[in-house]
Amino acid sequence: MERIFYFSGYRMTAFDWEGKTLISSRDFQPDEEGYEEFEYLLKNSVTMPAKLLVDMIEEDFRRETIPHVNVVDRQALVQRQIDRHYRDEVYVHAKLIGRSKFGRKDDTILLSALTNTGLLAPWLDRLSEHNVRLAGIWSLPILTEKLLRPLNNEDENTLIVSRQIRSALRNSYFKNGKMLLSRQAKFDKDMWDNEHFDGVISNLEKGTVEIYNFLINQRIMENTDHLNVYCILADNQLEEARQLSHGTNSIHYAFISLEQLFRQFGIQGCEGYGADALFAYLCMKSNSLSDHYALQEQKSTYYRYLLDKMINQVAEVGSLICITAAVLLALKTLELSQAGAAVERDTAYLEYQYSEKFGHIESQLNTATIVQDTVLLLAELEADTGQSPQLYFGPLSQVLGQERFNNLSLERIEWRKLSPQELTGIISAHQSQLTQAHVIAEQTGLEIEEFGEDPEANPPKRRATMTLHGRIDTVGYSYRSTISRMRSFVSELERLPNIESVLLIRTAVDVRDTSRFSDQIGDQNLQSSTDTDTNIFEILVILEDANHA
Repeated sequence: MERIFYFSGYRMTAFDWEGKTLISSRDFQPDEEGYEEFEYLLKNSVTMPAKLLVDMIEEDFRRETIPHVNVVDRQALVQRQIDRHYRDEVYVHAKLIGRSKFGRKDDTILLSALTNTGLLAPWLDRLSEHNVRLAGIWSLPILTEKLLRPLNNEDENTLIVSRQIRSALRNSYFKNGKMLLSRQAKFDKDMWDNEHFDGVISNLEKGTVEIYNFLINQRIMENTDHLNVYCILADNQLEEARQLSHGTNSIHYAFISLEQLFRQFGIQGCEGYGADALFAYLCMKSNSLSDHYALQEQKSTYYRYLLDKMINQVAEVGSLICITAAVLLALKTLELSQAGAAVERDTAYLEYQYSEKFGHIESQLNTATIVQDTVLLLAELEADTGQSPQLYFGPLSQVLGQERFNNLSLERIEWRKLSPQELTGIISAHQSQLTQAHVIAEQTGLEIEEFGEDPEANPPKRRATMTLHGRIDTVGYSYRSTISRMRSFVSELERLPNIESVLLIRTAVDVRDTSRFSDQIGDQNLQSSTDTDTNIFEILVILEDANHA
């Protein structure tokens, strides 16, 4: 529901609207009784947004031209015109209505102001005291422009005449759809309560001729132009008005049914009301954030109302979202519960089927993994039987028993299984120091194996190795003969069956960093340049894979 306060320049009327339906209206006279009744209405009625519509004889209109500039500069020029014409007025309004087609093509603005608000002030004070949610103050003449389209008016020069009160007619002139002036023409006092309509038509024609002459003198209209006058009257007055009016070659009259306009706008509940109800509806449909005269402080209560309303709507939307989310979660929980119950039923059914088909051999199935692991272990043990260290003692003894190796003595044999990575690491750790390391690596045939994403699923095979620790007696042997003897020993070992590679990890004779055997490789930690025992040698023997042995 929305309330429109209509001030006719003398008394106040309150129109209450529910959509397009007029619920009620009440008049208040400008006296003590009228003010008390007005205060009682404001105090006891339902709080609702409100607008104030004014139709005052003291409303002044002026048409001015200013240079065509940008928006910021235009505001400064408009304010200068307002200060020039309405310096002492509080309620002023400016509107851009067009642009000249000639010369500098200046902008045309319409200035308006409420020049005498003494009669309006008591009503405004009471609206402020009771914190009425006043959205703004609208001018009835400016709102008259909204009637041009319903009248199907496309005339260049149009005068719309309406009668909101018995004592006056409102005349608003439009040039190409833009209002240029408006005035309230008062009747003589003896005609205020006169029921004869001929006086109204006489004043209509008199006022129209005055406006026409003014427009000609101001060169707003040419002598050859026609002024089309649309007068809004009640149905029961149309026929009489048509008979009493006398148009001329320059002035044409057309009388419009007020009830027809009510029906055209879809307004209900306005039977028996005048044009003030029509303009009250037009005011209600106007943009609440774009009025004509109200000050910011007069609209503060309405702005707070809008803010509270927005907050409440946001809270309601938030609550609705929370409720919706809760319902969705509840439905999802129910769905998951049903799915869980279905899984439990399927599990129970599968357990039953398993028990029916495999219950009698369940013990055998439980031990199947153990049996499989045992078989695999036996296969590995069987493969390793061909690589027992005792199998190589005889061949080693035959090599050491050769006469040329009488100065070699074997002190210790280590038996280990190393991964391909460990074996290759022995070579790669010293590649930067030994120039022939890559040749030896190729001779060994060792490569780091490539594993998949899960090495445990396909673990690398470890290689069996023997490390021979011994000494060489260098007494009576030259440097070259000692080197030759060690190389011959390595070569003999490589010829033994099931031997893949033989690596000389540590040798005797020469411990200088710059003078080493070209086939000596190994970890730097295994041989230091500070060793004092130069007769020790260490040889790594890599056996063939058990599957190839």
